[in-house]
Amino acid sequence: MRVLEGHTGPVDYVVLLRDRQALSASRDHTLRLWDLATGATLRLLKGHSGGVSYIVLLRDGRALSASADNTLRLWNTDTGDTISVVAADEKFNVIAVDEALNAGLAGTTGGRVVFFEIGERCLQHDLRMGREFLNLSTRHCHVHPR
Repeated sequence: MRVLEGHTGPVDYVVLLRDRQALSASRDHTLRLWDLATGATLRLLKGHSGGVSYIVLLRDGRALSASADNTLRLWNTDTGDTISVVAADEKFNVIAVDEALNAGLAGTTGGRVVFFEIGERCLQHDLRMGREFLNLSTRHCHVHPR
């Protein structure tokens, strides 16, 4: 057994990656990529301003995170860079992805489910919630090498 230390707040979610690595999400506003063989932090992913409650790893190595800062972030786990950010007026707390459809759903603390598409370099959305709009905005879509 190995204990991975480095987060300064509670860890709310973890996923196993290829090559004996793991990715963890914490209320300290960060994600950490770990080497399971050594216990070392390989990469610290910063950008959220609230606790990170959920992560999904995509087959190509990118990751999606949901945060109490009202954002979803698409990450390049090889570099630690943010690829894209979707912001809402509610906290995101869970994500489900269907890579065959290149789409996903994210649940909010306000009781809404948000549909989004996963582009090669961006998260895209266009969702009307009944008679109400959930105020969503894509902050940026950067092109980062993978």
